Amino acid sequence: MTPDPPAPEPARVGCVVLAYGTRGEAPALVRSLPAHGVPLSSVVVVHNPARPEDPELQLPDGVEVLRMPRNRGYAAGMNAGIERHLDTADIEHVLLLTQDVRLRTGCVRALVAAAGRDPSFGALGPTLIDAGDGSVFSYGMKRTPGGVRHVRSRPDAPVARCDALDGSVLLLRAEALRAAALFDERFFMYFEETDLCLRIARSGWSVGVVTEAVAEQESGLARRPAAFGYLMVRNGLEVARRTDGARGVALAIARLVLLEHGFAAWPMIRSRGRQRITRYDRARLAGGWVGLWAFACRRFGPPPGFLVARGDISGAA
Repeated sequence: MTPDPPAPEPARVGCVVLAYGTRGEAPALVRSLPAHGVPLSSVVVVHNPARPEDPELQLPDGVEVLRMPRNRGYAAGMNAGIERHLDTADIEHVLLLTQDVRLRTGCVRALVAAAGRDPSFGALGPTLIDAGDGSVFSYGMKRTPGGVRHVRSRPDAPVARCDALDGSVLLLRAEALRAAALFDERFFMYFEETDLCLRIARSGWSVGVVTEAVAEQESGLARRPAAFGYLMVRNGLEVARRTDGARGVALAIARLVLLEHGFAAWPMIRSRGRQRITRYDRARLAGGWVGLWAFACRRFGPPPGFLVARGDISGAA
């Protein structure tokens, strides 16, 4: 009688949780990770402070914390955590989580299992659900002329190949990261995961969504509409330039600037009577046009301070 083959060794996964400011989501997320099969000893929390005087996060014992000297954005924060894990030679995968994500039961295990079944995948993500209304936010992203778009129709395959993933939940193969390099920190926030996934694909790896893995995400754009508009336009144009050259930039300007942040926004603004909504629309519109200027001037990094101040409507009535 032929003996059963030995069970494969569990994947060696390091986890990075990116936290910002003093919001309480990161500690709650970290405390939930052991139930998802992620031991606290494998977790590195990177804390981007909103202000230098922000207090330390109250985290469980055994969790490593890397506190940044200032808010360095998603790209630099995640890179700091990834580098800490890649210094450990036996790490096979790095799981990236933002503080506002909520993992449904089985999400992490499904991602790791899919990576083990098919070693051609360098990046995997879950089905993303909008935490506000429960609708499907994304089954990954597909490249189009002038940028990428979210896929919202359920794929047939258990692991659906795509071109890019959202950065709220990413399982990245360490070997693919070493081949493609880490996040480009010039993006600061938004589209840096798109750029990384495209580079991973160019390095010969596959990118995909594990449809049975599900996570919920809460969008933060309502709190900083001007900064959001700025980063989406500037970074979206930069990804279009890298993928499709001048033609991609022209198409992205038509989509990102004229349709989403430009002329089409004015009727929407005029039709809304409430002051809070009007401020939101105007802030996002202003940010988008400044983002176009920044792209033309090759200005990267965080959004200008005046946009952050102008667009902060989180406390508006």
